[in-house]
Amino acid sequence: DHVPYGVDHRPWFVWSFEGSSDACIDILYTLGLGALIALPISFFFYMDQNISSLLCQLPELKLKRGHYYHSSCFAIGIFNGVAPAFGCPFVTGSLPQSPQMVRALTDEHGRVVENRLAPLVCHALLILPLAFPWILESIPEAAMNGLLMFSGVEGIIATDLWQRFTLLLAPKHNLPIKWRSTSMRSYTCLQLLVLATCWIIQVSPFGLFVSLIIVSLIPFRIFALPCLFKDADLLVLDEAVDGVRTEDRQAANGLALADGASKTSPPPDFNDQNVL
Repeated sequence: DHVPYGVDHRPWFVWSFEGSSDACIDILYTLGLGALIALPISFFFYMDQNISSLLCQLPELKLKRGHYYHSSCFAIGIFNGVAPAFGCPFVTGSLPQSPQMVRALTDEHGRVVENRLAPLVCHALLILPLAFPWILESIPEAAMNGLLMFSGVEGIIATDLWQRFTLLLAPKHNLPIKWRSTSMRSYTCLQLLVLATCWIIQVSPFGLFVSLIIVSLIPFRIFALPCLFKDADLLVLDEAVDGVRTEDRQAANGLALADGASKTSPPPDFNDQNVL
């Protein structure tokens, strides 16, 4: 049958449970299959949004206006629950563009110049190619590919994994002091193995399930890694414990000692941004 073109002839509800029992079974089967396929995509959006939020709110950035972990997930849930019903695409935090924008707003003292103007201007500019698609057509494809390539490469070299990867073959005495007494090489090789596994799954017909592998890394970190590495090594190699980087924790401890804190004094509150 010919399907009329245009939204004016399309009903809001595609299926109706009125009819034979076989039709109802087909509808339930289709809905169940769709929910099964949507499950890994939902995991992917959840992890992508949380990773973006974490990288944009690292303790060393010394943000003053608080955190937005829960509120950002709530807003994304509202957008993705309502907007697609009206033909809008799904949205989530972007990697590595979101952390790159935060670093671009960092001053010479390492603090982020927190404002609403820069994000507002960036998002307002996104409306231009939507309203005037010919703008994108006038940009050479090589320029777009170069922009995306630069964004990806810059996002890679800014990670701690890349720094440790470049030091895999370096003599031990040339390593940074914090990594000399740790199982840095074993930990880095394990990370590279996991990365290669995710990449292979991503390019395979089962690419949607790579998000499940990423989610499974959380219990793997909690239960498996402590059996493979010492707690002292994980404290350094993870770079963050309870949201506090190793250097910040050591700085906070040094500040407490400088103030004459005794052994019986309570430890500094690492959730306090003033301490960091």
